Amino acid sequence: MTEKNIIHAYRHLYRDLLRAVHYSKPARFTVLYQLRAAFRDREATYNEQVVTRTREFLKSAIEVRGIEHCVLKNLLLIAWHRHFAKLNAWKRVDRAERASENNGNKPEFQQQVLDSTYKHFDRTIAMMNKTLGISLR
Repeated sequence: MTEKNIIHAYRHLYRDLLRAVHYSKPARFTVLYQLRAAFRDREATYNEQVVTRTREFLKSAIEVRGIEHCVLKNLLLIAWHRHFAKLNAWKRVDRAERASENNGNKPEFQQQVLDSTYKHFDRTIAMMNKTLGISLR
């Protein structure tokens, strides 16, 4: 495990991810943010086999618009919405307050539902990663 191997893994994964999303504008920035976060995580460990399997998964997403492509597309869609929701949190709160005035719902309940949805999604991705021996976020 050398620094050179880690740099090459980052570059290969980034290149494969860009090809998989066909360089589309919102997806390429989401890919960049997710990959940076993954490689900057202090608790992460480098595993050559996991990187190889992940690249194989991405290559199959590049070649055929099958299950792999749909999984990747949905992962990026959820990641983009998570990031976008943080940027526009004040708009959501304002809408939630107006909705609670109209029909009696509380914004706290809506936030709990949103948090539990993301927990379930994260657990599903973790189980898929463990089963396939890959690393997706």
